[in-house]
Amino acid sequence: MKKLFLMNIAMFMAFGCHQAVKGQGENTWYHVASCERIKTRLAPTVCGKCRLKQEEDKLLVIPAQDCPAYETYRCTTKEGKTFLINTLGCKPYEDKR
Repeated sequence: MKKLFLMNIAMFMAFGCHQAVKGQGENTWYHVASCERIKTRLAPTVCGKCRLKQEEDKLLVIPAQDCPAYETYRCTTKEGKTFLINTLGCKPYEDKR
């Protein structure tokens, strides 16, 4: 299980999506059709570095000032492609399911 977690961490560092648009300040957003939270029993007990919030057709990535819980989301773009993003890496990576 630990090996699987480490592989997931390596994947989100290696892959990225190019739909990002810089917003005001340090906030970033991605154009999405939808996002769903992935519930997992193996979520690490670490502080997230950002908060993820969906507003209409945008997924907002907001830098955290505190210690948000680790969460992972699967999002779908309007073109039908999916990507994963979590509150630790704060950048999308390829969904290989």
